[in-house]
Amino acid sequence: MFRSVPSCLPMLSRAGSALSALIGGAALAAFMTMAGPAFAQAPSAPAAKPAAKQASAAKDTSAAKSSKRPPKKAVEPQPEPEVELTAADEQQLAAAKEVLLGESGCEFNQKIQVDANAQHPGYVDMSFNKKKYTLKPVLSSTGAVRLEDVRSEALMIQIASKTMVMNQKTGQRLVDNCVHPDQSTVSADSGAPVLLK
Repeated sequence: MFRSVPSCLPMLSRAGSALSALIGGAALAAFMTMAGPAFAQAPSAPAAKPAAKQASAAKDTSAAKSSKRPPKKAVEPQPEPEVELTAADEQQLAAAKEVLLGESGCEFNQKIQVDANAQHPGYVDMSFNKKKYTLKPVLSSTGAVRLEDVRSEALMIQIASKTMVMNQKTGQRLVDNCVHPDQSTVSADSGAPVLLK
């Protein structure tokens, strides 16, 4: 009725292995239940956005930035209002004939350009430092020619040996020692400045 001990050993061994596996699995399950959901499921990596969606998002962001900052417009200088010039009288016309027209070289490699005004006889235009002045010639008692800016900004004084330009408001010289080709011959012939006749 009873089997011998040696013959029962294989059966006990199999039962022990099954019991050990059962106890180990149950312990593992109990441990995972106590540890919480952190061990129950590993965190998954965030899903990558499709390339098309990323490109459209980038375009939307750049469009939003561009709509916030409108392009800057270049500021153009406002044209100066026209000054009504009175017709030149005989004295002004006579003084205008004494003005040396053309280019004159000045100190510090600067230049002035003097031209007759095309619209108003008896007036001249003087260009200096990218600005144009309309001047009214006046013959002084000393023989020098004063050229007064119609806007009361500049004053040009022309003598036989040189020309200078001053700021009427501050009294400072804008440019000095401007020599026209006709003035260079006068200063070369005479050591002292000679007033224009």
